[in-house]
Amino acid sequence: SNNNNNNENDDNNANNADEGDAYIFGRATALIFVIDAQDEPYDHVLQNFTETVTRAIRANPHIAIEVFINKVDGELFLSDDAKYDCRRDVMQQVSDELTDAGVLPDSVPISYHLTSIYDHSVFEAFSRVVQKLIPQLPTLENLLNVLVSTCSMEKAYLFDVASKLYISTDSSPVDMQSVELCSDMIDVVLDVSGIYGHGVANTNELKEEEHHPDDDNDDAGLNNSNSNNRSAKNIMDGELGSEIETSSTVLAGDTININHGDTPSHITEDTAVLDYGMDPKDELVGTLISQGAGREIE
Repeated sequence: SNNNNNNENDDNNANNADEGDAYIFGRATALIFVIDAQDEPYDHVLQNFTETVTRAIRANPHIAIEVFINKVDGELFLSDDAKYDCRRDVMQQVSDELTDAGVLPDSVPISYHLTSIYDHSVFEAFSRVVQKLIPQLPTLENLLNVLVSTCSMEKAYLFDVASKLYISTDSSPVDMQSVELCSDMIDVVLDVSGIYGHGVANTNELKEEEHHPDDDNDDAGLNNSNSNNRSAKNIMDGELGSEIETSSTVLAGDTININHGDTPSHITEDTAVLDYGMDPKDELVGTLISQGAGREIE
């Protein structure tokens, strides 16, 4: 009975593991496994890789297997030959591990990429992974070929600006220097547009930020203030006008009336006032030097 219970437990664990693998790998389209090129030997890492690949293929036979051999930089990999030798060693050990696990290496298509964070090789590797997952890749390549031939271009790339991955390119060989140049230009455009570029949405946001409810209150207060100022000014002007019209004597002394058409004037010994009768604001007050000056005007 104990053996039966153990067998049932093993079956349940296996079923749970299969369900977990189906949940993890069943919806995945690619599996990327990163190997540290400077962490030799690779035995323990490749054992984990073989186990992971076996479970992934069992759950999803169509999943793409990608191996990133990272950190191919520094003193150990100064030459390209050293990098290629490292990739060759990894490929051979992976093939041996799969064979020991009962999996035919030819039945599992695995792609290998040499990457480093100090250049654009990571972007190049991810770009190739993404291109495998695009069903319309041949159509995009044909369109880029037509663009290159029509416009006499040297090379054409279709980039995703956010990730700086090129989704497609024409059929001519890919030059890493041109990819790096395009990536650098994308960085420049993003930096400059972030400083000087404002779209319609950004402009509307700035307008909303500049407009506050307090501004409406300030405008209302300013209008009320202007209205009060105009009312007070009208009252003062009315009082001043009536005062000028009813007065026959300005300040003190003798009054001299001078008529220039419809414009009466009042001249005293010290002050002369011209009453235009139209607008009290147009009031002219002049100071005479002496009483004799006023007599000469008469």
